Amino acid sequence: MNIKELKNGEFSAVISLGFDDNGKRIQKRITAKTRWEVQKQADELLEKKVDFASRDLTVAQAMSEYVNSRSNLIEATTLRNYHEMIRNRLKTLHKLKIRKLLIVDIQKAVNVEASKGLSRRTIKNGVDLLKATLEFFDIHLNFKKLQFPKERHKDNDTLP
Repeated sequence: MNIKELKNGEFSAVISLGFDDNGKRIQKRITAKTRWEVQKQADELLEKKVDFASRDLTVAQAMSEYVNSRSNLIEATTLRNYHEMIRNRLKTLHKLKIRKLLIVDIQKAVNVEASKGLSRRTIKNGVDLLKATLEFFDIHLNFKKLQFPKERHKDNDTLP
């Protein structure tokens, strides 16, 4: 990797991330104020580099791959909870390709989950796992547009 100083005093480097399906080289330019920052960002990018062919995975496959990539880093109970979320949450999205996923699709899945009577927290946990999965595969969606159901409070009328 060749780090060059630009005319404005910042540093820049171009990182090669491999090739796409058509054989075209995939590159990413990194620019920062110091040489060290460029080197650090480049190292992080190369460390997290994901094969771009993996973008053809379905949502369920991608979520499983993400959780499995973290299996040695997280507790066994958390791992078990993640696998349960993959099996039971956001099922309407499971067969969609992650590269074709839209925020509208996720909103529809949230609505289906809410209609089943699931709590806001349960639905949000599933969406958070999906969000982490998409970030892992370098797919960015605007999750700020996503609406969750209102929190339901338990009735205190049943207390003696």
